[in-house]
Amino acid sequence: MEQRYEAMTLTDEIFRIKEDKTVTLSTLDGPVIFNYYKNDTNNTEILKQEFFNYMAYAMLGKAGLVVRIKKKPKDLLFGIKIEDEKWEPLPVYEFIEKYEEGLDLRVIYTEISRRYE
Repeated sequence: MEQRYEAMTLTDEIFRIKEDKTVTLSTLDGPVIFNYYKNDTNNTEILKQEFFNYMAYAMLGKAGLVVRIKKKPKDLLFGIKIEDEKWEPLPVYEFIEKYEEGLDLRVIYTEISRRYE
């Protein structure tokens, strides 16, 4: 039950972002990329259900998410880690340390917070 709750809260947080976004889920099975567009409101519920299903599966192991929000003048980028059937925002300094070699200076690194506890 905890796994479904965590998947639901994470899905809600991602879909609360109203800009165009790209979400990359990395698991042991490899990366899966989701592209969501703010103008695609007809399919929101279907896309949300599909994303929830992936998140419920991801909660069973260790995974990471990188979310790129398309904004002007610079895209926003943040990370989320999944382990022990729970998700947590990745603090900016950890995110930058982890991906230091691929650091992209054309984006602003940020983080989200958990609204649910």
